[in-house]
Amino acid sequence: MGNLFVQRCDLNVYSDILGTPDVFWDFDEYEAVYDKSRRYMDINRRVEILNQRMEVLNDMYTMIQEELHVAHGNNLEIWVIWLVAVDAIVIGLELFLTYWREF
Repeated sequence: MGNLFVQRCDLNVYSDILGTPDVFWDFDEYEAVYDKSRRYMDINRRVEILNQRMEVLNDMYTMIQEELHVAHGNNLEIWVIWLVAVDAIVIGLELFLTYWREF
């Protein structure tokens, strides 16, 4: 899940894909060509689609993580039930043997 967050940060924060790269400060005559190519390739829409897909993946990871926590909790409950049952059997045997010796 951390890798997904890193990829999303790389796409939205650290890359120049959402804005104009710094190279056009020096070569501003090519910025119009860059903007036209961005519009032609529909970069903004593609970034939105990637963000939506990453959001879906994040939701899926969250759901899987919650399911794993529930499964782990269920396993712990089963262990507690078994331990209580074993304790009850041991106490029952102890009481039985104590009263058996008295008779």
